[in-house]
Amino acid sequence: PFITTQGENNSLEYWSIDNAGNEELPHKILTEIKLDTTAPAGSITINNGDPYAVSASVTLTLTATDATSGVHQVRFSNDGVWDTESWEAYSSTKVWNLASGDGTRTVYYQVMDGAGLVSETYSDEIILDTSSPVGSIVIDVESEYVTSSVVTLNLSAADATSGVHQVRLSNDGVWDTELWENPSSTKVWTLTLDDGEKTVYYQIRDNAGLLSEVYISSGSLDSTPPTGSIKINSGDVYTNSTSVTLNLTAMDATSGVHQVRFSNDGIWDTESWETYSATKVWVLESDDGTKTVYYQIMDNVGHVSETFSASIILDTKPPAGSITINDDSAYTPSTSVTLTLTAVDATSEVTEMRFSTDDVSWTDWEAYSDSKVWMFTTDEGTKIVNYQVRDQLGLISGTYFDTIVLDTKPPTVSVISITNDTEVKSSTITASWSGADTISSINHYRVRLNNGSWINTGTNSEYTFTGASDGNQVLDIIAVDEANNSIQVQINFSVNTSLIGGPGWIEEIAVLGAVGVAVLVAVAVFIVRRAHKK
Repeated sequence: PFITTQGENNSLEYWSIDNAGNEELPHKILTEIKLDTTAPAGSITINNGDPYAVSASVTLTLTATDATSGVHQVRFSNDGVWDTESWEAYSSTKVWNLASGDGTRTVYYQVMDGAGLVSETYSDEIILDTSSPVGSIVIDVESEYVTSSVVTLNLSAADATSGVHQVRLSNDGVWDTELWENPSSTKVWTLTLDDGEKTVYYQIRDNAGLLSEVYISSGSLDSTPPTGSIKINSGDVYTNSTSVTLNLTAMDATSGVHQVRFSNDGIWDTESWETYSATKVWVLESDDGTKTVYYQIMDNVGHVSETFSASIILDTKPPAGSITINDDSAYTPSTSVTLTLTAVDATSEVTEMRFSTDDVSWTDWEAYSDSKVWMFTTDEGTKIVNYQVRDQLGLISGTYFDTIVLDTKPPTVSVISITNDTEVKSSTITASWSGADTISSINHYRVRLNNGSWINTGTNSEYTFTGASDGNQVLDIIAVDEANNSIQVQINFSVNTSLIGGPGWIEEIAVLGAVGVAVLVAVAVFIVRRAHKK
């Protein structure tokens, strides 16, 4: 029999008859038989409809319906070929393993109802992406050093399956506050400000949510120019040569010292850069005076230091001086004399002096002074003192000298006109004498009479005194030579201007008195006699 009514309740009465024609009684009846000619329906969704999966293990979300006979079983396939796939009880979800290998993956699904009808094949696709994205980062075209904290990052990012979604960057590699952003091939980035080794961290996320490894690019930030110092001849104040040695330092904490350059004028126009060395032989400008050498340093990123400098006084000319003995006197009576000295140096300072009497043997160098007491040997005659000065650089002057005549003996003098114990019969006394000196000559004479005032006669060897009183006289004569040596001679004599004897007028008065008495007596006698005659 055939059931022709779809989905309604039908009954079927059936029995059996054996070969003898016996009929089974009672007949059997099947009721509520439903006719089911419609296949079941269903749906499949992988991972709730996500476009990507990062694992081959996915969750299938399923539906299955059959209005008549109901859902009986379901089956699944990765290739859509129903050959070995087993039927299983229906469930609204199922964990399923996709076919291996990244790419688009399809899961196929069929439903069988209670009547044995099999649904069409349902399917869903998902892109399986188990490989992390890849990329690279380079700071400023892979420069070892950068000079600014603001740099350009050169970036790449790729993902073969789901594609690159976003990227993020960090200065410390700690992914805490860093934001995801759209990828680009370059990005302006600010490093931390302090100089030194810098690392930028870079990570990529693909559309499946997979994160790349952390890529890094490192370089040294060098925003500080190098430093250094310069000394000339180890810091000497003076030099007597244009060829000097420069003592140099150069430091750069980050990129290191690359080259240096030097100048005599501080104008950086034609000066060449050269390899740094701790010392350098350098030629100063030639004219004497203060010389300055200028010095600059360049580091490996091209930073140029400030201009360092050092100065030294170039002194190539020896000092000059002069010497006079006893204020340029021609003679000296003493072996001890005073030297008056001068010393000048246009550039440096005169520091020392020395002396010689023969220009061969010299005294030790001593501190310069503008005067000095000097002792001659005792032998008389012309004496010479040679004199040299030395400046701070050791330059020695020419030899300067002065001479003086040493005369330690007094002159001689002898009186010609008057001798001791003689008597002069006149109140006008002319003294004459002669003088001589074996080394120098007579400078002047002085005379006096009876301890009176000295009279300078110059080189005249004669002097006349007038109005001398009778009696004992003392004549003093001093002869002084050019060296101021002197000798004094004394003559004791007397003056007697009396006509009878003397000295003085006592005898003359006595005679006149006697004559007067005699005249008076004669007059008296004459008068007496005349009186008698009368």
